Amino acid sequence: MAPKRSLVHKEESVCESPPKRSMKNLQSGGAALFVFSISIVAHAETDPRDYAAIAGTKTNSIVTLGYARAISTSDASNLSQTLGIVRALYLVKFGNLALLPFDALVPMADVTVYSQPTPPGPFRASGVVEHASGLADLTYLPTVAYVVPEGEGTNTTIAASFYLTVPTGTYDSSKVVNIGNHRWAIQPQLAVAQRYKTAFTAEAVGYAVFYTDNSAFQPPAMLPLQTVKQNPTFGLDLHLAYNPNPTGFIALSYYLAANGRSYFDPTVNGQVVAPEADKTPQQTIHTLRFTYGWRFEKESLVLFQFNQDILAKGTDASISRFVGARFSHTFEL
Repeated sequence: MAPKRSLVHKEESVCESPPKRSMKNLQSGGAALFVFSISIVAHAETDPRDYAAIAGTKTNSIVTLGYARAISTSDASNLSQTLGIVRALYLVKFGNLALLPFDALVPMADVTVYSQPTPPGPFRASGVVEHASGLADLTYLPTVAYVVPEGEGTNTTIAASFYLTVPTGTYDSSKVVNIGNHRWAIQPQLAVAQRYKTAFTAEAVGYAVFYTDNSAFQPPAMLPLQTVKQNPTFGLDLHLAYNPNPTGFIALSYYLAANGRSYFDPTVNGQVVAPEADKTPQQTIHTLRFTYGWRFEKESLVLFQFNQDILAKGTDASISRFVGARFSHTFEL
């Protein structure tokens, strides 16, 4: 499981001292907030066979994982990003019951945001708005699962996970680009994985994400720091995988993420001075991912992936893509 989509978000530049503005100007500034914003999604996604692998993993196992991705966006936002993730988990079993009491990941990102070329075009240069790098928010994600053996390499796994994302990442309200989110996120998640004769796997994962407020957002209008709220995000991950040989598998994944709208009430000295303004409108993203998994030795697996958004709905929604790899190794205690 890996963090979903881009881990960075963009905020507008700071104005040193917020002078009084007319209601009309505040409304205009608020309405334009989302035009330059990069969507931030503080939730995690799954990879093919994440849950199906629980059935075949022995008790008292430690799994270490590393991810590397090169991400870019087009359309409403213009950025390039290098993402790395380190993760470790511990699995223990009691008969058919499996527990992952410890599972944590820490992302690291290096991102460059560019201004949009005018007029837009694939071969037109654009200037660098800002470059940032640092640690993103720590996520702790324990899981409880139940495996139903059905014989001959066939089984069903039912699992529940609870993601807790802690605001430990790099955040500075004076920056245009931030790696962390400066808020907490809670993501309950349910999954069903069906393995058939060790060759085919089908998985369905559903989740919801609930956010606390970010009280240190600097809007582009001449306002002091504002408190941003976000509606819940809902999502669905679907995976189909097939083993053409004992050491490799191919997989197709579909992701649907309905990212909740984020907004704030423009406030000065505790008084609301303008109508509610969007930071990022509600957006719905449809994504396909192609994965090739290669088990080059018994306990080591590498995934090679190409991820492409196929549809982005909502004001200022962007199409993104990445190429990446994930390496994992299991240690039996």
